[in-house]
Parts: sequence; structure tokens; C-alpha cells
Amino acid sequence: MCNIAYTIGRTSSYDIAIKEHGGTKKLGRRDVSPTDPNESYEGGWVWRTWKDADNFRANLMSIGWIPKDFSVYELELPTSWDVDVSPDPIIKTKTVCGAHYLLHDAKIVREVCADPEAPDISATEALLISADALAGEAQNALILLSQRGIPLPSGLKQAAANYRNLREFHKANETNQ
Repeated sequence: MCNIAYTIGRTSSYDIAIKEHGGTKKLGRRDVSPTDPNESYEGGWVWRTWKDADNFRANLMSIGWIPKDFSVYELELPTSWDVDVSPDPIIKTKTVCGAHYLLHDAKIVREVCADPEAPDISATEALLISADALAGEAQNALILLSQRGIPLPSGLKQAAANYRNLREFHKANETNQ
């Protein structure tokens, strides 16, 4: 049974609570709301995966919030997803896709900036992916320059040669491993 869930929170508030208090908790269901004694509180919003929580965070503008002000946080559930989280999603719309109510308080462990399920890539692979993206942009720039009859900058030819050398070096290393 998995005892991890993900939530989003205002980065400034959550980071202070984690730093100054060694963590804090996401509130679960309450008979009385922490902000209004005349209402109940259904519990904080949680997602099963980092990706689902981050997708919601990225689309906060749709409900009037600014995405950059929020981050995704890992929660440590007291028991398990099946016990501590509502079985059905809160709202079955594109805006709150996959969100569930937290039924029991859960410890906010840490901010999670990248998908923990994503495969690790080496620094070389990351550099090559970046170089490929830049090469595509450079290729588009070269085409535009040549179409307009503009002379190519002197450093551009050297940059292209450096990129080719890096690709050849990486291919040679893959063959030797």
C-alpha cells in the first residue's frame, strides 16, 4: 500500500512552515472549517501522482490563481491512499482533474520540483537534448538568413562544428560502453 500523495500549496507559506517547523500538515476532513465555524471542511486537495498535481498547478490561471506562486509537495499519508483519501475525485472536470479530498491529516514532507517517476538522465544526455533543441533553432535561423541574403555570422560555423563534434564524441562513447 502506498502512503504517499501530492498536493499543491502556496510556495511562500509551505516553504516557511517546512523550514521553520521541520514540516507541517495538510488538513484532512473536519466537522468544523478552520476558517468558518458554520461550515464543515471536506479536506485538502490531493493527487495520486506528482504529474497530476503539477498539471493542475500549471493550469491554476483557469481558477484565477498564479501558477508560479504555487509548488507541488509530497505528503506522507498516515495509513494509505485507500484509507486516507476520498475514493472519488472531487470535481470531474478538466480544471480539477484527478484531485481527491484528504480525509486524515498528512505530513507535508517536502517540495517536489520534478517528477519522481521520470527516468534519470545523465548530464551528457541532458546537454545533448538541449543542444538538439538549440540546433533546431539555429537551423531555422540559418534558413531565414540565407533566404534573405544575409551573410552568416562568423561564430555560427564554429558553433555548428562544435555541435557535430559533441554528437560524434557521444556516439563513440555509447559504442565503447
